[in-house]
Amino acid sequence: MVAVCCVLCRTSFGFIAMDSMPFAALDSWCPISCQMKHRMDDYDDVGRNEIPRKKLANVARQVREQPSLLRRNFFHHAVMSSLPLSLWCSKRYDVAFAQEPQTITLPLYPADGSAYLIYYRIDSSLFRAVLDTGSPFLTIPGSCSENTRTKTGCYNEQGIPSGFPPTVEEFAGFEGTVQWRKGFFSFYNATGSMRIASPEFVFGVVDDDIMSGTGGVYFGLIKKTDNFIRPSFLGQTDISSIVIDLRDNRPKSLILSTLPKLLNVDFIPITNFLRKVGDPVQHFVCVVKSWYINDKLFCPKDKKPIYAIFDTGVTGMVISRDLYDQRYEEGRVLRERKLWGGEVSFIFNTSQRQQKTISAMKPLVTPFDPTWKGFKGHIVVLGLAFLDGKETTIDVDDNRLWFQ
Repeated sequence: MVAVCCVLCRTSFGFIAMDSMPFAALDSWCPISCQMKHRMDDYDDVGRNEIPRKKLANVARQVREQPSLLRRNFFHHAVMSSLPLSLWCSKRYDVAFAQEPQTITLPLYPADGSAYLIYYRIDSSLFRAVLDTGSPFLTIPGSCSENTRTKTGCYNEQGIPSGFPPTVEEFAGFEGTVQWRKGFFSFYNATGSMRIASPEFVFGVVDDDIMSGTGGVYFGLIKKTDNFIRPSFLGQTDISSIVIDLRDNRPKSLILSTLPKLLNVDFIPITNFLRKVGDPVQHFVCVVKSWYINDKLFCPKDKKPIYAIFDTGVTGMVISRDLYDQRYEEGRVLRERKLWGGEVSFIFNTSQRQQKTISAMKPLVTPFDPTWKGFKGHIVVLGLAFLDGKETTIDVDDNRLWFQ
C-alpha cells in the first residue's frame, strides 16, 4: 500500500478462509509474560506452555496501573522453546547486550495470491493484516462483525487511549477516521529475540468506511515519517533492516533485525527525493535507469525521471496517469492488442556501478495521479507481481535495498 498519508492506490485482495487458519485453533500461544509476575516454571505441563488468558490480562493491567515499572525495567522480546514471540522484562538495562544483533523471524501466509498476511496480538486478541511496505502504521479493525472477525480479528477496545487525537486517513481511495490507541503488542509464532524500550505500541483503529473498501487492515513497514504523522510501527523499535523472503519452494517469512544487512555488499540506493517534494513518509523508492515493455525501451515523452516504489501491499503495478496514457497511445498507433501482455522490466543502477533488473509477466496495471506539489517526475509502484518469488532486503535506516 503506497502511503501519501496514507495511500495512493490499492488493489483489492482476499483473505485466508477461517477453515484453513481458524483463530480458535491458534491455541499454543504465550503472547505476553513478564518475569515480575511469572517465571518459566509457572507454565503448566498439561497446558503445554500456555498462560491462562485471565493471568495474561492481570499482567497487562498491573503494568498499566504501575507506570513506574516501565521506567525501572527494560522490556524485551524473548522466544523460548516452541512459544510464540513473548514479552519479557529484565531489571536493568544492559547497554553492551542491547548492542548485540537481535533478529526475529515471522511466518507469512498467502492470501489468494494477492497479498501476504502476518499475525500478531494486541493485548490478548489475535489479529492478522496484510504485510505492507508501502505504509507506516500498525492497524486493527474498528468493529467486530462476523465478516470482520473472519478476515482480520475482533475489536473490543483493546489497549488504552494513546493521547493522539483521531485523524482522517485514506486507504485504497477509501477515506475514514482512525482512532489511535496503545496496547501490549506481540507477534504470533515468531522465532528469535528482540528488545524493545516499552511493551506498549501505538496502533490505529480504522473505521468501517475504510474497512468496507479495503476489506482488511495493514501491517506497515515504513519507518521514517514526518513529525506530524502518527508513530510508525518500526519507528517504535530499534529495527534497522527487514528481509521479505518470498522465494519459491520454501516457507515465506519476514525477518526483522536491529543491524543492517547490506554492509560491504552491493545495493540499490533508496532516494529521499519524494520527501523533498511533500511525501510525508520515506517510501522505499529508487530511481529507475530504464524501463522495457516486451523488450522495447519505454521512455517518458517529457524525459522526466521515473521513481519506483517497492510495495508488497499492491498486487500488480501502479503508474502515473500520464505514463499510462502515453503507453495507451503508443499501443493504439502500433495496433498492439495487449499493452502489458508480455514482460515488463525495470533496470536500476547499483552502488557499485552495476545494473540490477526486476521483471514481471503481464502485471495488472492501474493509473493514479501523484498529488505532491512541485513534483516533476513519474511514479511507478512495483507490487507482488515483481516481488513474489524473490528475497527483498531493505536497510530502513541506511536507505539501501536489494532483491534476488
